[in-house]
Amino acid sequence: MKDRTLIKISLAWAVAGIFILILTASLLAPLPIKLSELEQNVGKTVLIQGEITKISITTATTFIDLQENETTASVVLFGRPAKPLQEGDIVAAKGKVSEYKDTMELVASEVYCVKC
Repeated sequence: MKDRTLIKISLAWAVAGIFILILTASLLAPLPIKLSELEQNVGKTVLIQGEITKISITTATTFIDLQENETTASVVLFGRPAKPLQEGDIVAAKGKVSEYKDTMELVASEVYCVKC
């Protein structure tokens, strides 16, 4: 094969690989939902957003109550958030929806500040 043909084949595979990576990343992104939709998404990885109404930090776990309109949800983060948070901050949390003692909660893998 000529060098030119190999370059064309390499370029085509590189472009196809980038396209596949972009497609995969968009399919794996968490589903943004409202707090009122937690019950319908048990077991799924989602993204929620709300205002902190209560925050409790222990040595190993952070408990956050979020409010969006009239709906409140609990977020559990094992560890501490990257940035110190306080009541009144608007945050987004990504994690898996679960049910604990008949209450819906988000077990967060990431909590970050939207407006602090």
